[in-house]
Amino acid sequence: RHRVCPKCGFYKGNQIIEPEDMG
Repeated sequence: RHRVCPKCGFYKGNQIIEPEDMG
């Protein structure tokens, strides 16, 4: 997956999902 701004969300496939726990 491609990482975008951690507070904006992440690109998963062609859709954007909510940010995951980055630790």
